[in-house]
Amino acid sequence: MERQVYLSGHFVAESEALISFRDRGFTLGDAVFDAERTFNGQIFRLEAHIDRLYHSLSKTQIDPGLSRSEMIDVTLETVERNRALLHPGEDYWVMQRVTRGLNVVGGDLWQSKGATVIIECTPLPLAARAPLMRDGLDIFVPSLRF
Repeated sequence: MERQVYLSGHFVAESEALISFRDRGFTLGDAVFDAERTFNGQIFRLEAHIDRLYHSLSKTQIDPGLSRSEMIDVTLETVERNRALLHPGEDYWVMQRVTRGLNVVGGDLWQSKGATVIIECTPLPLAARAPLMRDGLDIFVPSLRF
C-alpha cells in the first residue's frame, strides 16, 4: 500500500501526484506552506497551524479554494488515510502546500487557473536525527547583519 496525498480536490497515490512545470510554485516560488507533526497519531496544534497558513495566504493574496474548516478536514483525512502505514512508535510530519497555480501563458502575471493545494504526510525521521538531538550541531553566526 502506498501513502495517499491530497492534490487539488482528489486523493491520489504519492507516485501519481503530478504537478505541472508551469505551476507558479515552481516557476516563481509563489507558494505558502505550513507543517505540523503528529504525537501518537494526533496532529499537534492543527488549528493554530491552519490559522498561520491562512494568514500567510491572505498576505500573498492566494485563494486556496478551501475554507479553513475544509483545510482542517482534508488534513485530518490525509492522516487518517495513511494511518495504517505507520509502524509502532512512528509519527507523521504533515504538510500543507498551496501555490497560486498554473501560469496563464501569455496572460497577466497575476492570472492563474486556481491554486494548487497539496496535503501530505511522511514518517518523521526521528531515528536518523537522534544524534543531532542528543549531541547538537555546530553553527556559525556571521557578525555582519543586513
